[in-house]
Amino acid sequence: MALTPPIKDEDAAGEVAELFEHVKSRRGGRIYTEFRMMGHAPGLAKSALDLQDRHLHADDDVLDAKTREAIALATSIANGCADCVKSHAMRAKKLGWTDGDVAEILGLVAECSMLNAYHRHRHLDESLGLNEKSGMPMHLTAAPTIGRKTAELIAVVVSGLNACTFCVKYHTQAAKAQGTTDEQIQEAVRVGAAMTAFNTFFRIQ
Repeated sequence: MALTPPIKDEDAAGEVAELFEHVKSRRGGRIYTEFRMMGHAPGLAKSALDLQDRHLHADDDVLDAKTREAIALATSIANGCADCVKSHAMRAKKLGWTDGDVAEILGLVAECSMLNAYHRHRHLDESLGLNEKSGMPMHLTAAPTIGRKTAELIAVVVSGLNACTFCVKYHTQAAKAQGTTDEQIQEAVRVGAAMTAFNTFFRIQ
């Protein structure tokens, strides 16, 4: 049983009812199960929804929808939210990513997380940063089929989630070398932050 069972319409009152109406106005008249579950914390649900709308579902020229969704999927993988991964994998495919692309994003997060785990110890010995000494493979981060810019943005976000400051700096520089702007990097991080609110709430349900 979920820790916060979905709230039915007939049981919604006060702030929860206001939240449901707010969700309907933003989601085509529907209330998805995630918001029914988050109705137990309506303030969090509303702020998380607003953050998601501003960044994951933003309609601007900073990042395209496919890139935003790839970052949302990668964030969900890194945060270990199985339901979120399934949901965003389906959305990613609707936006044009293939099964192979989704598999590569999964592999990219796995590889990046492995390198994050290694390089978090780099302060113990600066030579740990040498790839030939580390023995850590970099297949997907070196030549991704989803595109180097998208892959580096994912790597920046995942490295931040995994608290590897060295890797964040490395992938930020690599992203800029691909022509990525500071604004795009900052927006990618915001997409990851917006997703983390949902990932954290739902992965323990």
